[in-house]
Amino acid sequence: MSAPRWRAVPPAPDAHPSTLWHYVIAQSWVAAVPAGTPEPVLEALLDLRGAAASTLERVLAVIPLQGESAVEDFAVVELAAEIDGTAGDGGEGTVSVIVRGRAVVDVFAGSGVQRHSSRGIRPWLLADFREVSALSFSTANARPISAAELPPPGATASIDGDGQWAEQGGAQQGSALSGRRLDLVLGVPDGAAEGLGSGDDAGPLVHRIRIAGETFVLDVDSYIGRRPHAVQLGNNTARLITVSSPAQEVSSTHVLVNQRGEDVIVTDLDSTNGTLVEQPDGSQLHLHGGTATVVPAGSRILLGDGVVIDVLPITADGTARWR
Repeated sequence: MSAPRWRAVPPAPDAHPSTLWHYVIAQSWVAAVPAGTPEPVLEALLDLRGAAASTLERVLAVIPLQGESAVEDFAVVELAAEIDGTAGDGGEGTVSVIVRGRAVVDVFAGSGVQRHSSRGIRPWLLADFREVSALSFSTANARPISAAELPPPGATASIDGDGQWAEQGGAQQGSALSGRRLDLVLGVPDGAAEGLGSGDDAGPLVHRIRIAGETFVLDVDSYIGRRPHAVQLGNNTARLITVSSPAQEVSSTHVLVNQRGEDVIVTDLDSTNGTLVEQPDGSQLHLHGGTATVVPAGSRILLGDGVVIDVLPITADGTARWR
């Protein structure tokens, strides 16, 4: 795979200013914020570009979520070390994507494209993607793009937002890009671009979870806790799953586990002790205060008091699908 390349797509002449975004590009991350973002927030993001220990957590720390300067809409993408611009061909395209509010990211991975949006989840929604070849930042009301609209794999970055190409190094040293969309190409393998966006016409498969030896299909929202109740219904029905917690480490309504598209999402519902997600690769993520994240099959969700939710693989026969 080639090193990352960027292009800011300028707004149409008659476009409303609200469609314009600022994009801050660093060595291992890209942040997108609306053009109306308070100047101190944008300056803080620009200052982080050269920080040696600039991590996803540090980027999020300078984006206020409450108060007069709160940023209601943003997207942040963290690139794996192999594709941060310091390595050559051969790196695996692994990215972490956080979105809030109207911001969306179209992720090109494998032979398909997936739109990642917050779906109204607060304060933001996190997901990890692997084998990513390209990303495109835009707004929730923008149509998904196709592979044909992406910059060619050999193209370099635009640093002025007018559609002209410039060197990748200039994008890292210059001011934030501006435009209605930002395309980020990590390197499209030969012949792969034609297959991007093809998808599966049969529709997404339904995932399953297992708690205390009992298996549940994620065909409806599942609220889990000591005495669960449906906090908010995204559908007409919900499933309430009661678990035993003698030490009361599990809250009354601890987590919501549901499926949107092909993603399994776990949301901590302001639980007292938080929620721990153990992913198949051994990494851990602590959720609290209403935080949500996408979890891959094979993950374990730990609520406390020995209560574990296993996210099971999709059935091999593929018969369970959304109707």
